[in-house]
Amino acid sequence: MVLEFMETGIPGAERLLRGFPRGSLIVVRGTPGTGKTVFGATFLHEGAVKYGEPGVYASFGENKEKFYGFMKGFGMDFEKLEGKSLFRFLSLPTILEAGIGGIFTEILEAADAISARRLVIDPFTALSQGFKSEAEARAFLHTLLSNIVSRLGCTTLLIKEELESEGRYSFEDYVADALICLKTARFEDKLLREVTFVKTRGSEIRSPNVCATLHQGFKLLPRQRVPKPPISPRFEPPQDPPGAYTTGIAELDNEIGGYPHDSIILWEISPYVTFHEYSLVLAPALASFLAKNRPYVLLPSIGITWRSIRDLYVKYYGISESKLGELMRILVMGPIEIEPPSYVRLLSGQSCQETFKEFREIVHLLAEEKGRHIARLLGADTLTAMFGEEVFRFFEMWTSCFKETGGLAMLIAKPVHPHLIKMLSPMVDMHFKITKKHGCIMLYGKKPETPLYAVQPDPEKNALTPKIMPVV
Repeated sequence: MVLEFMETGIPGAERLLRGFPRGSLIVVRGTPGTGKTVFGATFLHEGAVKYGEPGVYASFGENKEKFYGFMKGFGMDFEKLEGKSLFRFLSLPTILEAGIGGIFTEILEAADAISARRLVIDPFTALSQGFKSEAEARAFLHTLLSNIVSRLGCTTLLIKEELESEGRYSFEDYVADALICLKTARFEDKLLREVTFVKTRGSEIRSPNVCATLHQGFKLLPRQRVPKPPISPRFEPPQDPPGAYTTGIAELDNEIGGYPHDSIILWEISPYVTFHEYSLVLAPALASFLAKNRPYVLLPSIGITWRSIRDLYVKYYGISESKLGELMRILVMGPIEIEPPSYVRLLSGQSCQETFKEFREIVHLLAEEKGRHIARLLGADTLTAMFGEEVFRFFEMWTSCFKETGGLAMLIAKPVHPHLIKMLSPMVDMHFKITKKHGCIMLYGKKPETPLYAVQPDPEKNALTPKIMPVV
């Protein structure tokens, strides 16, 4: 038999699996607070809104008014769907043994009445506790599968509650076509939601663990792939927030208010994050400077060449090389194999003090020519690798020098020295970290402290202008 697949309706799932087999049984299990109810509601809501598939929510835990009000907070209007005959809510009491047959009949009639293609039973745990024996529970599940799932082609989600200490599987886990486990965990002192696809019949999932968020409904945050350069790149920077420079990402501006004028921003980068991955967050702000004809001085982080920088702004943001020559200065330390373009400058100083003087002169000349709104990005790890402990003196002098000129400064710090980040953090105005979990790029603020955000490339915008989504 050839399986027919349906869209799950869970945002992000399309990048992980083909969908759920039509008319299948799906078990979603998890401890309290993991988002089980929101998962089931999103499955129904998106199925009705996007695919016109009616759904039934059979609840043993809460009443209709409470459910509708709770889900409106996630942007889901089930009352409106009910008016269009795309949704039915069944508020079922905690059942006793004698009531199981009646409960099943009520679910069947509701599904039949609107030709439901999706059904959620939440929690199935309450239903299973009313069975006299495991044999009776198996008989009920067989009846459910044959009368609702198979006959109506109604894909059914069983929501299961479990305690933290439980790890056992029940009979419904074995007969289900998919088993999805939800959990919460601590990640770098932040709350993180995780989803594990234990089994998914008909779909091969190579990365079964994935991060998730309840922001505006249940969303999966799958492994990120930095997109290829667009054919015709066109970057339109957001407006600067009052008293600040734009981050280049509208959602991030809304979250943190942009980068304050004359501020120093420290970016702590996990060793597992690549150049193009952290550029998703950093590059839009600096591309905004160039797009607004503001100068930009850059000392790349370890392992990043001037060609990588040029290609980033030319290929992804559509900034011409002539504008780079006018506004940008890329500083390099050490020999250059071929003759570089005019905007690439070799720092030839042999000591920390000599290098600082060269850097200060380049910045001041550019500021005098182009204005005080000048951005600079320093690979703190590059300087540390070159000068060791002496680099601490460089940053002390540089911080005082920066306050004279103003503008915006960014420091990139990778863990190349055990004291580097601790030394830099007191000197800066803002301190953020970019890291990864299950392939999802994450960022959060340490100074000021912020929630965890997922960085998601936005296919509707420039290839390196992402969406920033709170992980809640």
